[in-house]
Amino acid sequence: SCVIFSLQKLYVTMFPCNECAKIIIQSGVSEVIYFVEKRIDNSDYVYVASHKLLSMAGVKVRKHQPQMSQIPIKFQEPRNGEPSMNAASIFS
Repeated sequence: SCVIFSLQKLYVTMFPCNECAKIIIQSGVSEVIYFVEKRIDNSDYVYVASHKLLSMAGVKVRKHQPQMSQIPIKFQEPRNGEPSMNAASIFS
């Protein structure tokens, strides 16, 4: 059984290697957003191949450009069984 993810975005920490690129293509993912990319030069053939595979398959690839340099998270002690963190407290 195979799950198809057509027209879906995939967020990854590092640019996918060629083996991961094959799986991404077979899954039908339409866009890959990555945070860190290995330096591409002729000696790093795995990532050069990955770029080519994704491009030939029509998968859009882009580097994530964060708006903030960090995300502060404030944790609180639970009160009366409430969650220890809420969305409002994250950015306050």
